[in-house]
Amino acid sequence: MRRFTALVVAGLVLLSASGAGLVAAATAINYDSSPAQSARVHEDVVTIEEHDRADMSGALAYYDDAGEVATLPADINDSEEAPVGVHLAKINESQFREFPRLSTEEGNNVTWTNAGNWTTSSSGSGGMTVSSTTPAGDAQAVTFDITAAAAEWGEANYTKVDITSDAAKRVPLVGVNVDTLNADAVVDIRFVDADDDYVALEVNETAANASGTDSVIANTTGEAYVTQERLSELDVEGSGDGSLDEIQKIWVRGDGADATVEIFALDAESKSATDLARAYHDHDDDGDAEWETIQDKDYPGVVNMSSVSDLGPMFDTAVIYDKQVSNIFYDVSYLTGNDTDVTSSEAADYPSYDRKLNASYRLEVPAPIDVSHGTLDLEADQSLVQERYVIAEYATDVGDTDFGNISYTDAKSSFTTKGDVVELATNVNAGEEHAIHFEILYTQSEFDTLTSTAMAGGPVGSGGGFFSTIWGQLTGIAGAVLGFLGLRRLFGGG
Repeated sequence: MRRFTALVVAGLVLLSASGAGLVAAATAINYDSSPAQSARVHEDVVTIEEHDRADMSGALAYYDDAGEVATLPADINDSEEAPVGVHLAKINESQFREFPRLSTEEGNNVTWTNAGNWTTSSSGSGGMTVSSTTPAGDAQAVTFDITAAAAEWGEANYTKVDITSDAAKRVPLVGVNVDTLNADAVVDIRFVDADDDYVALEVNETAANASGTDSVIANTTGEAYVTQERLSELDVEGSGDGSLDEIQKIWVRGDGADATVEIFALDAESKSATDLARAYHDHDDDGDAEWETIQDKDYPGVVNMSSVSDLGPMFDTAVIYDKQVSNIFYDVSYLTGNDTDVTSSEAADYPSYDRKLNASYRLEVPAPIDVSHGTLDLEADQSLVQERYVIAEYATDVGDTDFGNISYTDAKSSFTTKGDVVELATNVNAGEEHAIHFEILYTQSEFDTLTSTAMAGGPVGSGGGFFSTIWGQLTGIAGAVLGFLGLRRLFGGG
């Protein structure tokens, strides 16, 4: 018995010397629990240069600087209905560009995306310039730059198409970016038969609206307009027999004013429209966005969706460029190693509380080459009333300075109302390290909830529950000593 007592006393001496159990014990936090104090960098929108659907999953996937698939250490705000924005002109998709199709697409020398396959003509003072362009990445397009005064015109003619049956049943897919469109400008995309009858889809500045007329793709400048319209629904014009018997040519013609139009999608072979995406959009401009599956896009800009999986089936293996993700959090819960230092101790100086949490965090938003960041703000959700915060402070661009040597800015006075989002620092930089430090008071029941992540495997860290008390630690020492003595007897020890 004297040996057991001596061992217990020795254990107490060790505890006293280290101070680890009685003063400040390493503590693991359940950041999903209600008492947990979060802190983070919030970003309004991040742009990811390339998303290969055959290689990636998840909105925040990107290629790191070694060319490997990685994921930003962040979460999308749960309140964001449609955080992912996709620019339809910035997608490398075969159905957009492999027209007309050959038996093998390798080395397709008749594709419409080759500016050399278009010939130009114009009236006396009109003009048309055709050039191959690249909206983003490997996505290909053709730009038509038209100069035409009143009653003048410029035209580009593509003759590599040969659709000899069911011309009126075709549903062309046409996507345009409208860079300039002067007053009274009209740009036709005409589907023409052998005797020069045609039907046209148009960019028309004089049209009342793009959605009210089947033939109008857009009536103002903007990017990523798309239409799919059965040709039988359009009026036949031209100098032939008055019917569209086949499609032998495609003309792009500008009349009456200057315009610059970039075609990024052109396919006249299909006999049915295909779904572009499940989109979240205020289609009626009444302030209430709604979900809808779209086959046409008569508004400029990105398509807002919940994830890239909301894209239509034609894009299942596409490469998406300049994908946008809105409203994301780089939270302290992602931190490991030397970027986090969380300990707890008895709240001896605060009789209303049992435990004091001392938490230091070092946050860094990655800045790889393929990621372009928006506005970054350092912030925290206030999870408790103000009196619980003994210390609340932050510092920006701290590098790898030890937590104890950082010069902080006091922010305690900003923690006034439980439930608020507290803005600590605005416009912080990606690639720099920013520090946040809290000392927070908890009751024992709150602290047990806070450290409940590993209850199935025992107490979390050494900071919570019974084993965070003096008697709990003595009990642990005693159990260890008794186990040691029992094992010695079992194996023949003296």
